[in-house]
Amino acid sequence: TRSPGLGPTFDDLLVFSEGDEPGQLAQAIDRVLGWSPAERTHFAERCRHFAERSSPIMAAQGFACWLRTVLAG
Repeated sequence: TRSPGLGPTFDDLLVFSEGDEPGQLAQAIDRVLGWSPAERTHFAERCRHFAERSSPIMAAQGFACWLRTVLAG
């Protein structure tokens, strides 16, 4: 299930169940297990892309770019 503090950034990266009941969790697992190889590959690519742009190095570069813009006025 979706945690209350989880932002929409993760919507495409996580598979949510409809609730906390064991049957609902099992349905979410079955849904993922039923993905085709193409669906699994697409999901993995989205996760990889997110990880690449969300690394500490990328965050630092983004902050540095923002700071240069602010300092430049």
